[in-house]
Amino acid sequence: MAKLFITLILLFGVVVIGIFYLGPAWSNYQTLRQDAESLRAISSEFDELIKNRDALIDAINSISKSDLDRIDQSLPRGPQTAEFLVILDKIAAENRIALKNIDLTPPSAPQAISPGQPRPATSPQTLKSSGSFQELPISLATVGSYEAFKNFLTSLEKNIRIIDLQNVSFGAPDQNNNINFSVKAKTYYQ
Repeated sequence: MAKLFITLILLFGVVVIGIFYLGPAWSNYQTLRQDAESLRAISSEFDELIKNRDALIDAINSISKSDLDRIDQSLPRGPQTAEFLVILDKIAAENRIALKNIDLTPPSAPQAISPGQPRPATSPQTLKSSGSFQELPISLATVGSYEAFKNFLTSLEKNIRIIDLQNVSFGAPDQNNNINFSVKAKTYYQ
């Protein structure tokens, strides 16, 4: 009977030691196991993000030089008024329109187009996402036939540089069927 009592006491002692010593160790083991699982999940997320980053870098590097040049032409860095005047003169000459007066007056304090600022319906959607674009107002006075002016406006629309027409006014035709047109517009730059 003493052996049974000693065996029960030893068994009870092992259980008590197991509960007080192995219980916290088991709890710690479970916590570490959960942490390891969450680290594996985070590691797989990072691997996925790295794959996405590499795919984006490949996509960026696959953009041709000519496409980048077209982007720079559509939204140039700085107003580049001299180049814009040459473009306007070329478009007018191609469409048999005489440019009488051109006013490209940049605003005295450049006003950035902020993402939350309301825009007219004609504003390009690409400008909504960035706050670093500036507007350059344009005033044109032209003379030509109605068909020539219509072709001139079509050429402006097809031009790679973004141009928003705001106001077009005209007078009565003269003896040669030439009409005086006045155009107010704006273009954008970075």
